Amino acid sequence: MAATSRRLSRLIGFGGITVTAFAEYAATIAWRRDAAVRAQRQARWLQRQCQRIARLLHLRLRVHGTCGTAPLVVCNHVSYLDIVAFGAVVPVRFVAKSEVRSWPWFGWLARCAGTIFLLRKQRRSLLLASLRMRSAVQQNTRVVIFPEGTSTHGRTVLPFRSSLLAVAVEESWPVLPAWIGYESDEVCWWGEMTLLPHLWPLLGHEEIWATIRFGRVLRHWERKTLAAELHHAVCDLAEPPQSAIQRMPLFVKPQFLEI
Repeated sequence: MAATSRRLSRLIGFGGITVTAFAEYAATIAWRRDAAVRAQRQARWLQRQCQRIARLLHLRLRVHGTCGTAPLVVCNHVSYLDIVAFGAVVPVRFVAKSEVRSWPWFGWLARCAGTIFLLRKQRRSLLLASLRMRSAVQQNTRVVIFPEGTSTHGRTVLPFRSSLLAVAVEESWPVLPAWIGYESDEVCWWGEMTLLPHLWPLLGHEEIWATIRFGRVLRHWERKTLAAELHHAVCDLAEPPQSAIQRMPLFVKPQFLEI
């Protein structure tokens, strides 16, 4: 009964977030013509919505390290909650598969946030996504990509696809590796799972604990080598020595992060 009550109250809470988010978007973003101002406001708007969702779901975040000034963040991918977690910590723009555009509610949120949608296995879509990533960085907006190309069960990190790293190589961007994981395997969304049947039991959780670890920036002149080095760095972040965890500074936002 308690889980059912939480689910229902959180569904009502999503309704409240939707009303607030729509009002904020209409008031501060929808009519902005300056691309840079619009992009930055979209990122901050998304951060506010992700923080609200995190509070609603009792999503508790442990964050080690910081993003610094790196324009591109590369991370493993285990759940749609990765978006909420990262978005709550720092203003960003995401690159996502085109299917996300049609998701109920989350698709609307992604479109309003200026998400860069990628149609996989289409070269033209990849080139367009790279152009939009370059534009976002020029507008002082940080971009997050998940180069595994899909979400996983979280027990391993799949090899990174290098295609989206081409623009980072061309522009000599520093790229920041990051790792995200959850205490409960039930949060992981992968394989043939569908969104709503997975989300419904998740809404009943009393709280959800997540950990994000940021590494050190990397650069390389060749994208496949860069992808391999980033993959190695993310795997190291997944299981760092205990002494390394203790040395990592904690990025704390008390209103929604609990350490």
